[in-house]
Amino acid sequence: MWQGRERMARTEIWLRLMYVGDLYGEAMLNIRLFASLR
Repeated sequence: MWQGRERMARTEIWLRLMYVGDLYGEAMLNIRLFASLR
């Protein structure tokens, strides 16, 4: 039971990292586009 819970926590952390990375990548793309428009 403890093993399953640990695995769930690990998956949650991985998903959060992916989500944050996705947001960061999108922000960087937007900044680059904005800079190239100037």
